[in-house]
Amino acid sequence: MLLTNAEIWTMDQEDIPRGFVRIRDGVISTLGEMSICPKAEEGEEMLDLGGRVLLPGFIDAHSHVGLFSSGLGAEGDDINEDADPNTPHLRAVDGIDPFDTAFAEARESGVTCVVVGPGSANPVAGQLCAVKPQDAGWIKWWWRSRWRSNLRWERIPK
Repeated sequence: MLLTNAEIWTMDQEDIPRGFVRIRDGVISTLGEMSICPKAEEGEEMLDLGGRVLLPGFIDAHSHVGLFSSGLGAEGDDINEDADPNTPHLRAVDGIDPFDTAFAEARESGVTCVVVGPGSANPVAGQLCAVKPQDAGWIKWWWRSRWRSNLRWERIPK
């Protein structure tokens, strides 16, 4: 894919007021000024951004994505542990709902990584987990395998 005529904010080097970005296999392969923009290859999708701003993916360093499942109420709330102010033993990965629509919402908003943590209300809150919203499938796999493991050992799954 070739994105052209964009104002590119690189966050790494000088911004490019009018430039292009080439993406191959989901990875940025080339970027630069429009004056050196290559021609689109045969069959390559090309999109003229008409001067719109193009930003790199965002990292949400403090989130609760997946810890409060929409529509489940208290049953889906794994953000805060109200019974104890100090909960370093809690792990975000144990409470994440991989089917939460917040993963898709984050991805669609340009967020490429979320750091999920329990306990904003707790002085000592627990262990964080970094997750790429587009790869939430690994959580689904892990969650299902944990569920089967819990059933096998006759433990009640969370």
